[in-house]
Amino acid sequence: MTVARWRISHDPCFELYHVDDFLRVRGFYRGDIRGYTLLVKSDSDKAIVLTVLVSALGYFVDIYDLLLFGIVRMPSLRDLGVPEDEMMTVGVRLLNFQMAGMLLGGILWGVLGDILGRKSVLFGSILLYSLANIANAFVPNPEVYAWLRLAAGIGLAGELGAAICLVAEVMKKETRGLGTTVIASVGILGAVLASLIGDYFSWKTAYLVGGGMGLCLLGLRAGLVESGMFNSMTKTEVGRGRFHKLFLSGERAKRYLCCILIGVPVWFCIGVLVTFAPELSNGHDERGLNRRPGRFVYGFHRALFLARNLG
Repeated sequence: MTVARWRISHDPCFELYHVDDFLRVRGFYRGDIRGYTLLVKSDSDKAIVLTVLVSALGYFVDIYDLLLFGIVRMPSLRDLGVPEDEMMTVGVRLLNFQMAGMLLGGILWGVLGDILGRKSVLFGSILLYSLANIANAFVPNPEVYAWLRLAAGIGLAGELGAAICLVAEVMKKETRGLGTTVIASVGILGAVLASLIGDYFSWKTAYLVGGGMGLCLLGLRAGLVESGMFNSMTKTEVGRGRFHKLFLSGERAKRYLCCILIGVPVWFCIGVLVTFAPELSNGHDERGLNRRPGRFVYGFHRALFLARNLG
């Protein structure tokens, strides 16, 4: 039997086949269209919902781990014997290692996502940052702490990009905006959980919780579907994973850099001002100011919710 295949859309639910003989495919519905056979997956809706759900939970854990260092920075450094007057210096160094890891990881996972697929990147990135965060609970000194933050940063960089890309490609254009909104809304609540865990448990427990949640998600990842757009691209001669192409066109490079600059003010407020609030305030009301990115996010969402209801 010879089967020639063309895609009629980037939605993985729909695939167009030319069949010269009777074709029986388990789990599909059949319908004839102009001499071809349209096969629609019976479980496609469930697969898409699972993709959005798992991507949202993955981003939830990603944000938890990303902001956790800022939440447990001072108690963890005290336990490691760092003097009070060196807290900011050592903290900045650790944060720089984490951010350097995210810069490298963003490029690495982006290239691998184009070559190996979005689903593979989700597996690899979450496994790396989960193991790195578990190891953070057992660091003996700030030097090892820094290198583990680098490893965690590399892993954290791959989660959101691959998740958004996968969801955008498996959903129809009319609904993909809703899918990405769900991911962002659920994900940002990870900061709230990180703050609560940091308040009531030790910093070591907080890291173990983050790593454990990530490992638990790996089981759910097995049910994800790969992007139909990626699957169709693998059958073409289109080059994949060529990061340098972003800069071959001045207009494309400009758009790319502008997208990066959009996030700079947000990260500066959350990642720098909130994280180092105790030092920036000259030590005044350390407990109140260091209550931290999670409280900031919770307060912002609460104010936004009340404003919408009162309006």
